[in-house]
Amino acid sequence: MYCLYGIVGKSRDLLHKRLEYPSAVVVHLEQGIGMIPISEELLGAIEQGGTSSGATEEPGFEFLTEVVLAWARRLSQGTTLTYVEAEFIGGEGTESAVVLRDGMVVAGPLQGPGAINRALRALGVSVTSRREEFEVVGLGKHRNPEEWLADLS
Repeated sequence: MYCLYGIVGKSRDLLHKRLEYPSAVVVHLEQGIGMIPISEELLGAIEQGGTSSGATEEPGFEFLTEVVLAWARRLSQGTTLTYVEAEFIGGEGTESAVVLRDGMVVAGPLQGPGAINRALRALGVSVTSRREEFEVVGLGKHRNPEEWLADLS
């Protein structure tokens, strides 16, 4: 099973943000891109710190609740970020994304095949040879948020 939940943006922009939660860390990807993996621990901290009914903000998202979206909006002040989700089992699955800039959703919800690639293009990710944006930045390196975090230790 492959699952991805995270906020993706330019590494330099993410590193200058006040992330608010100790479990929020920036993982460096390729092409100057970084990601804050949203683990169960981080999701719990975000939800505990905000007021939300727990309902998802948009259909097709697992972790994009009102409070997570509010946090992503705050992080996007002065920059462009994407919130991405993907779940695949045996080659079948879903992917969804939203693009945020200066506290506003500027694209999305993007859903279906290629949704994350479209969101990554908004960050300036460029493809090389026949690899998609998702592959070029290295989002397939780990199979879940906890593996991304374990790679940091």
